[in-house]
This record gives sequence, C-alpha cells and structure tokens, in this order.
Amino acid sequence: MRKSNVIKIILVIILIALMVATLGFYMVDLMIHNTPPTKNLFRTLAIIFACLASIIRLWPNRGRRNLASYESAYQKHIKDAFADRPFYKKKLLCAIRLYDEGNCDKAIKYLLELKSVSQTRDDIYVVGLFTGLVLTKAECYNEAIYVYRSLIEMNITSSTVYGNLGNIYLTLGNHRDAISYIRLSIQNDENNPAPYNNLANLYFETADFENAKIYAEKALQLNHKMYQASTLLAIIYTLEGDKTNAEKYSHMAIASGRPAAELDQVIAHYVSEKQQNHDEE
Repeated sequence: MRKSNVIKIILVIILIALMVATLGFYMVDLMIHNTPPTKNLFRTLAIIFACLASIIRLWPNRGRRNLASYESAYQKHIKDAFADRPFYKKKLLCAIRLYDEGNCDKAIKYLLELKSVSQTRDDIYVVGLFTGLVLTKAECYNEAIYVYRSLIEMNITSSTVYGNLGNIYLTLGNHRDAISYIRLSIQNDENNPAPYNNLANLYFETADFENAKIYAEKALQLNHKMYQASTLLAIIYTLEGDKTNAEKYSHMAIASGRPAAELDQVIAHYVSEKQQNHDEE
C-alpha cells in the first residue's frame, strides 16, 4: 500500500475517533451532569460535521480519474512545466481534469491564474495549449484562435497547436486557412497521423476525393489502426462505386474498433446525401 494511502487511513481513523469522543462527552454531560441538551449541542454538531467534511475530502472519489493519469496522458505537452513548483503543477493537472470533465468555466479560471505565474517556455506552452482547448470546447472560437496565434508569435508552438488551429478554421468553414495550418502541423511533425487524417477530412468536405484518399492513406501508413481514416476511405469508395476498396476499408475500420452498425449508418448517411443532391440537380 502506498505511503500516502496509509496516512489517509490513519487520519480517517483519528477523525472518526474524534467524532465518537465528542458525541461521548456530550452524552456524559447530558446524562450524568444533567447539562441542558441545547448547551453543547451546537459545538458537538460543529465538530462532527467538520470531521465528516474532512473525511470526505480525504477519501478518494472513485468515479474520478486521479491527477497522475492526466500527467501521464499529456506528458508530451506538459514536459517540465511548473516542475519546481508543485502547487502550480497540481493546479495545472486539475485544470486539465476539469477540461476533460467538461467544466470549462472552472478550467479557464485555473488556467488564467496559471498564465499570470508562467515563467518558462514549457509553462507558457502548456497553459496556452489547454486554454485554447477549453475555449474551443466552449465554442469560443475567436478567443481560442487568439490564444494559439499568440503562442505562434512567441515561437512557442507545436504540431498540435497548428492542428488545433486548422480544426477551428474548418469548423468555421474557412477551408483555406484550415488547409494552411494543418499543412504546418504536418511539417512540424511528419510522423503524426492525426493531421494527415484531418487534412483528408478537409479535402473530403470540399469534394476533393483524390486528395482526401491520398492523405487518409498516409494517416493509415503511420497508424494502420486509425479507424477514422479507414472509415473515410470506405465512404469515399462507396460513393465512387468501388465495391472492392469499399469492403476492404470497411473491414479495416471494423477491425480497428469501429462498430459495424455505426459504420453502416455513417456510410448510409453519405449515400443518402449524395442521392438527395443528385435529385435536386
């Protein structure tokens, strides 16, 4: 058992003992010393509630991921941020957890506090990155763009920052800037399959199926289990009437984790959309 957990258990035992002792003294005063019931009631309840609140804070919330898991998952971006300042490091991880839980208001509050105490490039980068992510999740797109562009102007950037910017512009329907930033994301990290997949989806949205296929294939070359890319290829080949390749990439998507029923539904949607557009013409 970890030392921290042993300490927590000891503290819980002490707090429970304190509650029992407080209640015991109250009963002794009540039954032996004939003290009026209301005389020490408020003080007794205050001590018991304070102990209960402390136990709740000490005991782990099993439905919530611990901070260490976030540090491990995002180590690529956290690097040495706030390495010598554990209080701020913990606040950063709390902000990331809040972002993951969808509590954008509280997450942005923490991140703005951290921005004011950021000192190193790693501090500035990770705070800026997650500020942009939180703002994007809250659909504050212009504010997120400003944050990411500020990082770029300071030359504190990454493939992820460029890719996130590209995705925002894609959401806003600005395909030109979306393509530009996703290409920068690829140039910044040519071994990252995500921007290739994002660029493939962007070309698909503009009905440029040939480029969409090229970049989806590149994404699969880097990660053959990226079912998003194989799903896109299955859709494109279905729309083009290429049954052989459509089946090939459908099987690949399902083998990589895409539920078959979900895949069929997605493909059916695009087939229906194509037929509707054809009928309107």
